Amino acid sequence: MAMTRARRGAAIVAAGIAVAMLSTGCAAVGGVEVLGNGEVCMSMPRDADARGVIGNDIDVTGPVSLDRVELVDAEGLELVEAYVLSMTDEQIAEHDNIGGIGSMSLGTGEEYDIWDLRQPLEGAELRPGTTASILAVLGRSPEGVDEIAVARASALRLYYTARGTQQVSEGTLQFTVAEDCSTINDDDEEP
Repeated sequence: MAMTRARRGAAIVAAGIAVAMLSTGCAAVGGVEVLGNGEVCMSMPRDADARGVIGNDIDVTGPVSLDRVELVDAEGLELVEAYVLSMTDEQIAEHDNIGGIGSMSLGTGEEYDIWDLRQPLEGAELRPGTTASILAVLGRSPEGVDEIAVARASALRLYYTARGTQQVSEGTLQFTVAEDCSTINDDDEEP
């Protein structure tokens, strides 16, 4: 069946638009998805110097540069430092198939050699298919020491750049910090 001149012209225009979109980066840029859902609780004393780490996995679907991370709706918590932990399959196997750090306290004297694999989050370059976690070093804000027994944040928000375009991804994993997580009742208040 022969293509009419109008159809052929429309097909050429459509192909030209597609090529222009790809060459200018208007097509899918790939990026990062902050994974996880539910809630994790970490025991931490109500002390201004206490620190703990929450690990939140990310799925990298395109080459990206990580810019910054922040806590969403934080009450009594503050982000002290942020790192990214990206591991090769060999490193994961070497560390008993751990894909990252769930949560841990810092300064407990325990050996965390996986911690040494971290790098500062800001400016970190990740490739597609990377197994990675955001490591958020948390501390209690002044309110979290003096007024708020159960501190929390509703998620992590990650800012990154993919192919020159600034992007944002927000997780759904909620963070709770209490002196003793086993004492939190259904109302999220300590007895």
